[in-house]
Parts: sequence; C-alpha cells; structure tokens
Amino acid sequence: MKVNFRIYMLMLAVAALAFASCDDEGEETMSWKPGTGLHIVGPSEVAAGEESEYYVDGFTIKENYTWTLDGTAITPVRQGEFVMLTFDAPGEHTLTVTNGTYSGAIDIVVE
Repeated sequence: MKVNFRIYMLMLAVAALAFASCDDEGEETMSWKPGTGLHIVGPSEVAAGEESEYYVDGFTIKENYTWTLDGTAITPVRQGEFVMLTFDAPGEHTLTVTNGTYSGAIDIVVE
C-alpha cells in the first residue's frame, strides 16, 4: 500500500513538472549591443541648496568628458567623470555630457 502511494505521488510530481515547464516558443532571447549614448547617474529631483553628485555610468578615466548645464560649460571633478551641483533656486535644468563620440543628458527638477 505504501509503495502504491509513493508511486502515485511520484507520478503527480512528474505531471506537475511537465505542466509547469516552459516551452521554447514563449521564451525571450536577448542579444547584447553596444550603446550609442552616455548614461548620467544622479538624482533627477533635488532640493534647492542641496549638493548633488552626477557621473557617467560605466565611465573610464581614459576618456575626456565635457559637461554642460543648460548649455553652459561646468568644471568636472575627479578625472572629469563626475560633477557636483548645487542649485540656489527652484527650476528645471538639463545636464549634458559628451566624450566627443557619444553624449547623454538628464533633466533635473529643483524644488
């Protein structure tokens, strides 16, 4: 009787696995492609008077980065990959960075 119960439970487990398994038709595939822009990491909302740090995601020190805030050049820190910003008044700003080949931007709302 115990043997039949174990076989029955084993068969139920196999059936459950068969129903829960994925088929090849519904699976997603991904392929890696190099990016065509720079991604800026940092807060998109800050408080007036608060210092915020922004940097290029996946930066390399072998690049020369040029930063601008609302079209005006700003001086980076460290080896050019980071900028520190403090906004005096509420408003909306756009921070951009380029390495001569790729560029990126982030919109910043100051409250």
